[in-house]
Amino acid sequence: MSLRLQLLAFGLLTLFLPWAGLKFVKEMEGSLRSGLESSLEASAETVATALENQWYAAQTMFLDSTRASGRTIYGHALPSAPYIDGLRDDWRTSEIEGLSLDSAHTVWAGASGRFAYLFVAAEDDELIYQRSPGQTPHGDRIVLLLKREAGPPLWLLLLTGAPGTFRAQLTAPVAFEPSGRFEDRVVGAWRETRDGFAVEVRIPLSLIDAGLGVAVVDVDSDGGGYRVETVSSWDVSTLEPGAFVYEREPIQQSLSQFTRPGDRFRVLDAAGWVLADTGGIDVPEDVPGGQPASLTERFFRYTLRRNDPVYTGLGFATGRLADSTLLQALEGRRAVAWYRSGPESDAIVAAAVPIRTPERVLGAVLLEQASDPILTLSNQALLRLMTLTVIVSVVAAAGLLAYASFLSFRVRRLARAAETVLGPKGEINTALPGRAARDEIGGLARSFTDLLARLREHTDYLRTLTSKLSHELRTPLAIVSTSLDNLEAEVRDESAQPYLSRLRDANRAGDRRNRRRAVRPLGRGRELRERLRQCLPRADFRQPRARRGRRDRGL
Repeated sequence: MSLRLQLLAFGLLTLFLPWAGLKFVKEMEGSLRSGLESSLEASAETVATALENQWYAAQTMFLDSTRASGRTIYGHALPSAPYIDGLRDDWRTSEIEGLSLDSAHTVWAGASGRFAYLFVAAEDDELIYQRSPGQTPHGDRIVLLLKREAGPPLWLLLLTGAPGTFRAQLTAPVAFEPSGRFEDRVVGAWRETRDGFAVEVRIPLSLIDAGLGVAVVDVDSDGGGYRVETVSSWDVSTLEPGAFVYEREPIQQSLSQFTRPGDRFRVLDAAGWVLADTGGIDVPEDVPGGQPASLTERFFRYTLRRNDPVYTGLGFATGRLADSTLLQALEGRRAVAWYRSGPESDAIVAAAVPIRTPERVLGAVLLEQASDPILTLSNQALLRLMTLTVIVSVVAAAGLLAYASFLSFRVRRLARAAETVLGPKGEINTALPGRAARDEIGGLARSFTDLLARLREHTDYLRTLTSKLSHELRTPLAIVSTSLDNLEAEVRDESAQPYLSRLRDANRAGDRRNRRRAVRPLGRGRELRERLRQCLPRADFRQPRARRGRRDRGL
């Protein structure tokens, strides 16, 4: 691994600083969330305690819809009383869901003031109206089962001979025939639709304070007769209707005392149906022309984001809580859930607290509130600290990277100079770059310079060694040549002449080789001395040079 990569890897350790900062911010975010959750739970607990005390004073506030054997019908709160004309466009609650009796029949319910409103839509490819009172077929019709706290239940028949308004008639199971006796407090309107028919009806709430059931009787021709089918919301075996749940005015008034701007309180019964709803969630919206979020704030929002589920109304389109987390309050346990909503993924936090008595759980108080999804970003001082930490870390990492690049450049430059220090003719260039630096790389360059200087001195010495050795060898050869001259003049023996000639030839050859190579004549000198000892045992060749020189000069 190169030095730059090593220093870069070391520089990445500085990222632990913003990482530790983000961990700290996440812990603080969790702490702030816990604090907000505790605050919402405390507010919901206060409301729950107040409602518990009121329940002991008026135990009719909370009806146990879980005990009803039939299907519960929920009456959504209507902003105003609709006009009874067989159309649902003036209900102004298009987001609510109806109760499906089957795939072809749906019932919508609402409440406003002292009245409950029903809208029944039926798909029927053959409409049959009542011919005349008392004669069959009685035609397509709707049956209402009204259960009161006091008195027997009422069976009402919604029947007409032609589209328009009509009055409800009293009837009885199981044939549900018209009786000719009318209930003037219940009025309705019949309208034909493209798929069948629709019926809108108004009923006093005093008639259905204990339960409500709806059934559609479909009459179709079958050969020479008629076929009758009944689809109902009540329990067929017991003829018991389900509960009719709507927002109760006493609970609504009690709840409004605790509602603050930006808070939305809901009171649920034991089955999760809404009994009261006050306030509204103020989800923050982008102000046109406002200051946009900074780059660092967007970065922190992306880093600290949480995978909260999308807020879809908690299932209240049907009038009943459907969130599995918050439903724990109906089991006697507190629950808190976070959601995201809006184009900027604003947060919505909901806290549910049970309303209980020593015997059972009456229901729950649900408090919803909008919040910034990243609570720590609401503190500007903390945001500035986080921004400064990230900037310092980025600058430190960039500085280390730049320093690593500069250091790597110096090392590479020194390496290239070391590769080209030897010239084409064998000369050595000792001038390495970076010698003036006072750091370790500068010391390394100076050490290499000193080493190369010594190497150049040694090379120069080896280059001049030939001439020096040649000079050193010429002196003994000259002495040998002089000694041979003296011997030739002094020795007259004919038998020694061949040896002297050979010595003379060898001396000349050694001198020639000495001119070409400076080392080999040294061996020839030893050979000549050995031959001379054999031929002239009395000759002394071991005497010092100075002595031989004086003797030669004397000769």
